[in-house]
Amino acid sequence: MQYVSIGDLAQSFLMKHQSARLKSEMLGLSQTLASGRHEDMAKALRGEFAPLASIENGITALSGYRTATSEFATLLSTAQAALGTMQDMTAGLAPALISAGNSGHPALVATTATDARQKLDGIVSALNVRVADRSVFGGQATDRTPLLDGADLLNELGAVVAGATTADEILTRVADWFRTPGGGFETVAYKGSVTPFSPIPLSERDTGQLATTALDPGLRPALEAVALAALVDRLPQLADPSVAAAVMTRAGERMLESQSDLAILRSGIGSQEARTEAARVGNEAELAALKIARSDLYSADPYETATQLQLVQAQLESVYTMTARLARLSLSEYLK
Repeated sequence: MQYVSIGDLAQSFLMKHQSARLKSEMLGLSQTLASGRHEDMAKALRGEFAPLASIENGITALSGYRTATSEFATLLSTAQAALGTMQDMTAGLAPALISAGNSGHPALVATTATDARQKLDGIVSALNVRVADRSVFGGQATDRTPLLDGADLLNELGAVVAGATTADEILTRVADWFRTPGGGFETVAYKGSVTPFSPIPLSERDTGQLATTALDPGLRPALEAVALAALVDRLPQLADPSVAAAVMTRAGERMLESQSDLAILRSGIGSQEARTEAARVGNEAELAALKIARSDLYSADPYETATQLQLVQAQLESVYTMTARLARLSLSEYLK
């Protein structure tokens, strides 16, 4: 039988190597036991990183959807609030217009026209609202204010109705300006884009879009009616009380008729809000599940880790014992 001997220096290096390896392993196990997470994921996953990568990609995507749904929800709530302001103002103003027109009293008509002018400024301001420095009702032209301000809008209408002497003629010209495709409202008053916001991904399966702009036909009748009432005390031809009263009455009636259009627009935005909230809830549930799955992969079994730690500790103690015994070897000890 052949024996392989190891020199003293080699033996010393071998013991040092074993000791260093066990110390490193013991340190890693101690950190794992303290943190509850694997320090060496490659070893824990046996080199199979595909499941972990899939989970991490899912968490990254869902985090992006969380940001998108939050921003889109803010956009929708701002649009909803603006339309709510417009509807509240016009719903409250319409009866006053009809009452003033039916009375025919010049002072009441003038006072109501002043109120309409203030409401027009408020409505235009609401439709020109911005979120994160982006126009809400300007479509893809988010850098522009979508509508002329109230004063400029009335100046444009003043030029449109110049020369009209009857209430019917004034009403027709204003209606044509607001409603005709390619007319004054679309080419002069509206400064935004004809293309609405692009669809926004809310989840892996759903998208949302704010399709309403200040150019929307559902907004124009209410805006037209308010502007018509605000014109009453600005035009020389409306100095005739009967003409002014007729315009005021018809403006109130158009304003009442416009309420259903505004309600439909708000309902559409409300549906988008509901879809966005449903997507948000679904994303949050999926995100929570993925985080739990990731935590399970990273988490170390404390009992198993403690058992391994005790085993390594015992091995390290054995190395120390052997090292100490080898250190005492000598010829005299051998001869004894």
